[in-house]
Order: sequence, then structure tokens, then C-alpha cells
Amino acid sequence: MDRGQLKLGDQILVVGKEHQFSQKVASLQIESCDVSVARKNQLVGLKLAKPAHVGDKVYQVAAGT
Repeated sequence: MDRGQLKLGDQILVVGKEHQFSQKVASLQIESCDVSVARKNQLVGLKLAKPAHVGDKVYQVAAGT
């Protein structure tokens, strides 16, 4: 996370060179511990519905878009 916060249920967009997909955050972890919110400057792990690759970007989709 480099700004704001990410919560369970938020919509994210994963963008790679040859693929793109969106999903809701269903699992969020910090240092292998389940959390419901991640804040700025925290390194997080999340379960993705599809494979992601090194260099892919993950964006938080603003509510209502």
C-alpha cells in the first residue's frame, strides 16, 4: 500500500502486460496474519482469483466506478 487504506470487500484491478482482471478483496494478510484493513506503507498479501506475475500492478478501484 502506498496511500490510503485497503479493506476486505474493496474492489481491486490487477493489470499486467498481457492480462487484466478485477475482483473483490476476500482475504488480506500482514506478516501471515489475517487482517480486515491495511494502511499506507504496509506490505500486504492477498488471495487472487487468477495468477499474477512479477511486475503486475494492483490498483484499488474507487467506490462508485
